[in-house]
Amino acid sequence: YAYVLLVIHILQRKGVLPNLQTIVPGNGPVPHRDCQGFNRYFFEDVGNLAHYWQPTPEASRLSVGELLYEFFRYFASEFRYATHVVSIRSGGLLTKDAKEWSKDFMQHQQHQQQQQQQQHVVDSDVIAESQDASNAQQDSKPVVKNRYLFCIEDPFELDHNVGRPVDRYSLFTIRGEFMRAAKILSRNGDGAITRLCYERETQTPQERHRNSSIDKGNEHRDKDRGGRDTPLQEEGNHTEGTTQGGTHSET
Repeated sequence: YAYVLLVIHILQRKGVLPNLQTIVPGNGPVPHRDCQGFNRYFFEDVGNLAHYWQPTPEASRLSVGELLYEFFRYFASEFRYATHVVSIRSGGLLTKDAKEWSKDFMQHQQHQQQQQQQQHVVDSDVIAESQDASNAQQDSKPVVKNRYLFCIEDPFELDHNVGRPVDRYSLFTIRGEFMRAAKILSRNGDGAITRLCYERETQTPQERHRNSSIDKGNEHRDKDRGGRDTPLQEEGNHTEGTTQGGTHSET
């Protein structure tokens, strides 16, 4: 689902796909079709879409290959993971600050309050008392939010970050694959798609830990050696000197 949203985002940016949540027949206000407190409206009359929206002239000249390359290039180098939020609802980008997704802690979550109100539809006084107690509890204890390293806004449930499972290691891996794919496609050589589809070699957590420990050990050993030759180099130098000495003595 997250990757589908990323593809739609790119195609919207290139003028290939419309933003169905903003197209309204008659150019009136966007209707509100409530679903658990969120507006689920989008333009559904696809058969008449051409009356309200047309692809840009530039989009009609782009090939599938160019769009594929643009997808990987954009998320490899142009998209700002530290500040940007993918939003096909808005047809572009939002910022983490605007979404309040840049903080690790929040004392107030609007969606939770809406759910609590729906679950306690019994009596207005009961709802008010329950809401006051809930607000007091939230004020006294901050709510830990999920990580927001890769932000992809759900187009309907607006406080839901579809990219929330991404941690630092997986983000490094995902962006690395975007960069690798963009590099392969930029060469325009035969077999690019085949190379693009090669399965990435992965390491288990134990292998990553072991390799990291080996790298650190080598680094410390090099520092302790202080730039001296390795045993193999010393042996080679000694052998070379002996050979040269033998040659001179024979001469």
